[in-house]
Formats: sequence, structure tokens, C-alpha cells
Amino acid sequence: MNANIDAIVDKIGSMSGHDVTLHSQEVLDRIAYYKAKEASEKGAALSYLRAKFPGVPDSVFTDSDSFRAHDIMEACKIEAICDNCNGGKCELPDRVRQRNSRPFVSLEEDFRGEKFLIIRWTNELPCRFNPLTGDFGRMFRKSGLTKFQVQQTFKNFEVDKNTLDLLNAREKAAQAAREGSCLIIAGKAGTGKTHLAVAIAIFAMKQGKQAIFRVVSEMLNEIWEAIATNGDFFGLMRTFKEAECLVLDDFGKENITNARISYLHEIVDYRYRHGLQTIVTTNAKSPEELSHWSNAEFITPIISRLEEQGEWITITNADDFRSKKGKVSSHGK
Repeated sequence: MNANIDAIVDKIGSMSGHDVTLHSQEVLDRIAYYKAKEASEKGAALSYLRAKFPGVPDSVFTDSDSFRAHDIMEACKIEAICDNCNGGKCELPDRVRQRNSRPFVSLEEDFRGEKFLIIRWTNELPCRFNPLTGDFGRMFRKSGLTKFQVQQTFKNFEVDKNTLDLLNAREKAAQAAREGSCLIIAGKAGTGKTHLAVAIAIFAMKQGKQAIFRVVSEMLNEIWEAIATNGDFFGLMRTFKEAECLVLDDFGKENITNARISYLHEIVDYRYRHGLQTIVTTNAKSPEELSHWSNAEFITPIISRLEEQGEWITITNADDFRSKKGKVSSHGK
């Protein structure tokens, strides 16, 4: 931006006194315009950096030689493309075709431990929404979700505007994701319950919170196998107890014994007492039906704890979600 101002000043120097008088106001206006534009770009770049690196003092950004507003805002625009893409048709190559490279903005530390801003340009064009890379990838691999489920997001949960049950369910699930609250999503198979539960887990991991996904029957089998084989039972229980977000899929279909359901009760009770987010899906139409399917002595207090921290929502009037969504939700429930 300073180059524009310098060019105007050079032009003034080449003018006669009469020309300077004629053009002085125009020149001043143009200088003011460029200065305002430069200030606006710097402000926008600083806002982006504050959001990307929360808690870092502004001086770390503004005192750095890498605080180049244009490059920083280019990185911001590219990240916005990646956020909206979610593994779909990628617009990134079109965006960077002229330079054939993209900027990456990061914070690094010197040998004294002082942070500094750095921008690197690279010819590689990786998809940022790749479950195998970065912090998200590390958490995703621990979550128990399968690779295809990375696309089961709120954005991909597209429903007909007239399907009020699904619209309400999506709204409640998104609210639970934002607030970190508990939620029980009930309804028949194929109505999108699991898709919404997975979307909550993905949202949590994007916020840097570890999410764990398990079909309830498989989780109980996993615990039982750890006991039978002298495996790491206590470590496994800590994983389910302490995960910042735990999704329990197909609640009520598990092979119930008093011993198995006691582990389930222990997990939910711990999470209840520590205010951790638990998301449940079930084919039962109501808490009473779920209790009837299972051991009411244990299930009723579990449901009570979940409802106290969150909400029970039922999807009743909805067509088969999987048949509508095709590839995106072909395995959803």
C-alpha cells in the first residue's frame, strides 16, 4: 500500500507549481483513500489472527515482519473456502491458480521461547478437511468414527423444509453442539439420528475437544473383552468416562446383563457428576419404552441424568433419511 502513496508523491515531484495546485486536493483524497484502505486491511488481518490464535498479545502479530495484511487475508479467504468445502468439490485450485501456491499462517517460537508470526507459501494444495492431518485428524483417529463419517456434518444434514421434525432435530443438535449439553435423539431407523450425533462429535473435535463414538453394544463388548483378556480395563473406562464428548449410538439394543449395564451406569453417572457432554441415539419412542426394553432399574436413572443435563427429542414424522441422502448418509441412522 505504501508503494501507491510513494508513486503519488513521486508524481507530485514531477509536476509544476500550477499542476500541484490543480491536483493537490485530488492527490490528498487519493492518499487518504489508500491510507484508509491499508488501515482497514490491517484491522481485518488482526481480527483474523486474534480468532486463529486466541490469547496471543497483538504485539506478537503487529511487531512481526510477517504482518503483511494482504497475505494474511489471502490465507483467511482460502481457509474459508476449506471450511465451506468439507471434502466436497474443491475450489482451492481455482483460487490459487495464478500463483500456483497458497499461504499458511502459523505461530512459532525462537530459542528463547518468544512467539513470532510466520507466513509460508507452498506449492502443495492439501485439503484441510482431511481426517488424517492436523489436530483434528489426531482426535478423529481416536474417536471411533469411520472415514466416511467425516462428512456427516450439520451442513450435509439437508432436509426438506416441510419436515418439521428433522428441522427441529437439527436445530436442537446444533444447539447442543454449541452449548456442550447432553441430548437424546430418538426415532425409527433411517431418520438421521446417527448423522446428527456424529455432527455434534465433529463439531466438538473442531473446537479442540476429544469426542468418542461408540455403538452401546460394541462399547460394552469392548469393556467385557478387556476384563476377560486382562486388558487395560481401567484405561478403557477412563476413555469413556472422561471424553469431553461421548456419543452412545443405538441405546437400548445392547445385550443386557446386570454386570454390563452396571458399567454403562458407572460411565454415565461419572459424566453426569462432572458435567461432561453425552449424546445418545435410540430407536425407542419414549423414555418409558426404552426402560421397558432394558433393565428399568438401571436405565431409568441413566435417562434421568441425561435429561437433567440436556433434552430428549423424538423424530416421528420423517421419511427414511438414508434413501434421501444417498452417498453422504448411506450408513446413517
